[in-house]
Amino acid sequence: MRVNASAGSPGARLSETRGGVTVVVLAAGKGVRMNSRIPKVLHPVAGRPMLLWSMAAARAVEPARTVVVTNPSQDGVQAALNGEGQTVPQREGERRASYDRHGGRHLC
Repeated sequence: MRVNASAGSPGARLSETRGGVTVVVLAAGKGVRMNSRIPKVLHPVAGRPMLLWSMAAARAVEPARTVVVTNPSQDGVQAALNGEGQTVPQREGERRASYDRHGGRHLC
């Protein structure tokens, strides 16, 4: 597969073998800022859960494997995947810095 390189000259090309591509889908969000009990990735967009749109995009790349990072406490995400992709639980206690919409930094 040949894809445009984002860096360098506009005409630059990068050769890549599909067999070595791993897609990582981050699906561990809680949807807290959406003020919902439903995990963010399960909210419907155009008639199906947001997560399934990401999985369809991943399939289009024809990766060697697809890894889906999930929150172990959210059963619905596993059910929506219906066995597609290799699920990996988000590690307990892992925290990251993020920024709220007003630019304030906090840990989540």
